[in-house]
Amino acid sequence: MIPKFMNSLLSFRSSRTVVASALIALLSPFSLYAEMLHREIPEGAGPLVIAGGSESESWEEIFATIVDLKLEGRPLAVFGTGQTDSNARSAGENLVARINSTFGDDTAVYVHITSSSGGNDPKNVAAIRAAGGVFFVGGIQGRIMDGFTNSDGDPSPAFEAVWEIYAAGAVVAGSSAGAAIMGSPMISGGTSSNALVRGPTPAGSSPPGVNYRAGMGFNRDAVYCQHHIERGRFGRLLTAVVNPVFGSDFGIGIAEDTALLIDNSSRIATVIGSKGSIVIDASEAELLDRGQMTGVKVHYLDRGDRINLRTREIHIADGRLPADPSQTGDAIAVDAWDANAIYDLMVQIMDTQGVDSGIAIDTNFNLIFEATKNTQLLRMTDETDGVRPTWSVIDMSLSVLRRDDEAPI
Repeated sequence: MIPKFMNSLLSFRSSRTVVASALIALLSPFSLYAEMLHREIPEGAGPLVIAGGSESESWEEIFATIVDLKLEGRPLAVFGTGQTDSNARSAGENLVARINSTFGDDTAVYVHITSSSGGNDPKNVAAIRAAGGVFFVGGIQGRIMDGFTNSDGDPSPAFEAVWEIYAAGAVVAGSSAGAAIMGSPMISGGTSSNALVRGPTPAGSSPPGVNYRAGMGFNRDAVYCQHHIERGRFGRLLTAVVNPVFGSDFGIGIAEDTALLIDNSSRIATVIGSKGSIVIDASEAELLDRGQMTGVKVHYLDRGDRINLRTREIHIADGRLPADPSQTGDAIAVDAWDANAIYDLMVQIMDTQGVDSGIAIDTNFNLIFEATKNTQLLRMTDETDGVRPTWSVIDMSLSVLRRDDEAPI
């Protein structure tokens, strides 16, 4: 009944936040939802660094940014909570050792909070309050929330301590699962194909759609997704932003080896690292029957590009100029959830002469991407040999339509 009930509310787009709050209060077993939906980001809150996972080429750049942003004279507190309880300490301490080896002794400290213990320990709370920032190691985002909430779902003292220093200007950062927790509600699991068919489902649901549960709520301007391009997660983020239970019609999917740096004073988000992010804007989407939709706007922002999370205005990195199509070809189609498929499709459409659309094929749906008169392709002009090309794709239109040969659901 839940998906049908939610779908009946999708037309009430102007009251999205009200509807989301009501749905969450009614459907969720987590009392934290209601609190986090109404916890405002305080003036003077610190910056956020939201990393997509699997940092390799850009590890030093991303962590240099985090270290530079932490409050002066105070360490970065590292949590391994997203890992299994038996691996949390080793994951956290190994990262601390690497940070301190790279940036100097005492740059970071490990704080031992697992999914089942440590959130109420006064020593951990004191360590967080003494920190100049925090970093959440990846793993499973549900474990992080379990570790920072009590059995009744209410915030633990450690949770409140993180919010306390965040409000005082400390940087809050995380990778992979540590990125998913930045919003609230957050995506907690599910596959793209199931998400398009089943819609949003509470964490633990079987079969799942796009699973949701409470996150830490440090920024609710968007729904955030990690490993987004490499693991074919476009469909689940799309489903999240067109459904009011997530409370936002705006989503940002961050690639691996990439991070989003958010300045809370301006709400400007800048892409850093070696790749980019896919942005989904469903504010003008028209939702049809049987999971179909039109009018979704999609962008791809590469390193150095910025977006205002309040106004959604995009600022392209200096040196990136309009690019003319350099390829010839016919129809473009990809398997929707293959690694890099959506990114590749968007760039191919814009970089192929005589082609203005392409299809990403799912089991039940065709995702039709179209270039309109407003769509732009931009490329960095001073790239050197051996450096990955940087593209920006602005204002591509997306429709999701049922396939004639759809598989049984």
